[in-house]
Amino acid sequence: MNWPDFMNPALELPGTPIPGRFGYRRVSEADYRAFPAVNASLLKAKTPAEMFQQLTTPQKQTDALTTGTLVHMATLEPETSWGERFALADIPINPKTGEPYGENTKKAAAAWEEARAENPGKIVVTESTLQEHITQCRNLQMALSVNPDAMGELADVDTEVSGIRWHPKWQCWVKWRLDILPKHCRYLVDVKTTSRHPSEFGKDCWQFGYYLQAAFYAHCHELLMSNMNLHVGKFTFIILAKPEEGRKARPPMARVADLPIDPSLSNGIRVAQATLGIPEGLSRVDVFMNCVREYVVAGEPTDFAGIRRCWPAYETESGENGRWVLRD
Repeated sequence: MNWPDFMNPALELPGTPIPGRFGYRRVSEADYRAFPAVNASLLKAKTPAEMFQQLTTPQKQTDALTTGTLVHMATLEPETSWGERFALADIPINPKTGEPYGENTKKAAAAWEEARAENPGKIVVTESTLQEHITQCRNLQMALSVNPDAMGELADVDTEVSGIRWHPKWQCWVKWRLDILPKHCRYLVDVKTTSRHPSEFGKDCWQFGYYLQAAFYAHCHELLMSNMNLHVGKFTFIILAKPEEGRKARPPMARVADLPIDPSLSNGIRVAQATLGIPEGLSRVDVFMNCVREYVVAGEPTDFAGIRRCWPAYETESGENGRWVLRD
């Protein structure tokens, strides 16, 4: 991680501009992740210590992320082969279960590690688990295909486009990656998978920071489109709910939900904009950038105490107003 690059406005941007798309770019996922800029995922971390951990620790792949990646490929990048994102690992089989050993078991840890080393940047899976995820993905695709509202959001759009912009107030680079950008640019669309019933998607928005994502994307989009004086009125979610078995069985379902980017209509947006310091106030971005500057000035220490002096968790709490009071 080259920390000073967060503060360097002269960096060369990755990818290529999309003609007629007001600065949006085609950027590979690897180049997008590598570019040193503040994004929504980083801002979901509640403390600087968690921000540092997120930036310096490899992301662990989960079943939910794997399914989400396949769904995005199928709905937004149908021309992409699964082999471009996934790699099959030859993992020993557990004779008791007939399934491959898990990556945290002694008999398979080395095989998993070797497969990841041979396939950098790819999601490593076994053949059986990949087939399970593909089946799940096809179920969600079918639910999507029979929902006219959802299919309508996929018409006359650009998909998987990246925005990268130097932010004049925060004095750093910001980046965001849109699932779906309608040609008119008046609102933004994102595809989400969920294990909950679609009617309970609001709980996902709080749990996974989707309100913050929507507010950040809308703010950055307006910044990029500032010459057009364009305002983002809503952020649309295409919700793909996984099937459920058992007592409350349900099929795969698709639903479209519009989130107004208006703090008077959405408490989630109100909280998110306050976190971002929109329109005025201290932003979580300001907190992050202050930590970056302190860390660079301190010589980028690697010991735990040195890191935490620059990237605190709750060490800066003091007095009555700083301590957290638990209430029933």
